[in-house]
Amino acid sequence: MSGKPDFVIRFVSSANNRKDQMQNAVKGVQAAKVPTEKVKEEAILEMTTTDNNLYVCDPFEGQAFDHLLKLGCRIVGAQCVLSCLELDISLPRLSHPVHNLTLFGAVITCSSIVKQRRELIHRKVQWMGGTVSKDLTECITHLIAGEVGSKKYHVAADLKKPILLPDWVDACWDEGQTKYYKGTSSEVISLYKCPIFKGCNVCLTGFQMDEKKRIEEAITEHGGIYSRELKFQESTHLIVRSAKGPKYEHAKKWKIHCVSLQWLSDGVEKGYSCDEALYPPDCSETECHTSTPVKEKRMSEFKGADVSTISNISSFSNVDETAMTTFNLTEIKDKVLTDVSVTLESGLRSLEELKLDKSHENPFLDGCKIYASDFTAELVEKVRRVINAGGGTRLSQLNQAVTHILVADRITPDVRTFHSNKSSEVHILNTMWLVESYRHGKRQPEERYSLPEFTEGNTLLKDEEPMNPKGPVRNPSRTDHQQPDMLLNQYRSVQGGGDDGEVDFPEEDEDKSPDEDVTLMEVAGTGGMFANKIFTIIGFKPEETEQIQTKIMDANGITIIYTEYFDE
Repeated sequence: MSGKPDFVIRFVSSANNRKDQMQNAVKGVQAAKVPTEKVKEEAILEMTTTDNNLYVCDPFEGQAFDHLLKLGCRIVGAQCVLSCLELDISLPRLSHPVHNLTLFGAVITCSSIVKQRRELIHRKVQWMGGTVSKDLTECITHLIAGEVGSKKYHVAADLKKPILLPDWVDACWDEGQTKYYKGTSSEVISLYKCPIFKGCNVCLTGFQMDEKKRIEEAITEHGGIYSRELKFQESTHLIVRSAKGPKYEHAKKWKIHCVSLQWLSDGVEKGYSCDEALYPPDCSETECHTSTPVKEKRMSEFKGADVSTISNISSFSNVDETAMTTFNLTEIKDKVLTDVSVTLESGLRSLEELKLDKSHENPFLDGCKIYASDFTAELVEKVRRVINAGGGTRLSQLNQAVTHILVADRITPDVRTFHSNKSSEVHILNTMWLVESYRHGKRQPEERYSLPEFTEGNTLLKDEEPMNPKGPVRNPSRTDHQQPDMLLNQYRSVQGGGDDGEVDFPEEDEDKSPDEDVTLMEVAGTGGMFANKIFTIIGFKPEETEQIQTKIMDANGITIIYTEYFDE
């Protein structure tokens, strides 16, 4: 009968050991009169089966650790041994290694975290003595969230569970390497709470300037992003004063959360982002209280005005016209094309990152004959596969059969020449159109992804006569002796104005950003005093620019803004 004990704590010796940690653990175990044994890395690598012994490794890396893990042996870290001796508790018996007890007793689940990052978090939690659950149940003690708003997030908030950032796990892992660190203490938890609006990109509509400032501060203070523009695939929330207007309609179309201001204030008060479904916009308000004057005041400013020269509007006269002459059509064109190139690059990145893992029964590109302009060979192959998946046709040359042209990262001369000589309609598009059509399994509206230079009716980017330094070029068909009211009269029938001679301006305010780059802004609706008209706004201060733009957009016009302004 052998005198060898049935259970031994075996300390694995390797070149990368933390010697102080291992020596202290050995002394502690021996003082507790538990059998110990030192085993070299080479002996570990010769093992072919598991046994009943406990193996102490530090750190959790190297060939010996990987081999023991593969065999399914029971593994702990030196710090785990020291913490158990300090707390006078038994060594944990779990199916996975335990390096330390920093999260001992914690049961966590994750939400809104990418797979690779989530797997790393799970492993660290288990190695710190915690438990991981895929589902959120009443046993869960902590939710780790990359951002707010998921179903798990709302349930955890209702159950008053701590909702923490992934950084909490990383910090606990670092702190618990060489000492006992209680990562679940209230002091530690308070340092890593998930901000109330983490991951929220919030836009506003219908608020006065002073209100906007306070709302912006609340959003950014609590981890959100405030944006003056509503952006497709970027904006997550639109806070609405009154449920109407272009921003509201686009937000619904783009499936962006439309909420009342109460959603924001309740979130700040409760300390977590509330369920958007409980805060629908107020549809009962008949007047939108905005920074734009009400209908009667707008009419008084426009009545009798020469709307072909915006700088003549009396309420917006603080403009240095001398300074305005330094800007010409070429400069604005270059700025627009710069913005277009940025958009093209984002579309190209989306194509590169697109995973072709969907099967579409619906031929969503049926009838589309697509030419890919200036793509690399690798991306041409990817474009071909997407087009085939959608039942479309890829053409290798530009000819009259082409219906769609995808632009890579620049507009090439052959595309410009083809467009100028085309005898039939062709869509010249950002690559994002193809990507989104594939993702949704449905052909997306081309107008949403058309490049501004080739948008029908956009005369800004055509090489025509220079801009009048005193304002936009007047309509050559209008003689100088025409009165301003005559220009207004030709549009009144569009809005169905009454016999009182007033133009019916919609009352909705649309608070477009006064501090953006040159941007083409398209408004829903085809009727209106300025329908299909494009206005350039240059040289005004931000608050004046916003009011002018609102008037144009209310009448379904399109605005192009150059945002620098000049002092008197």
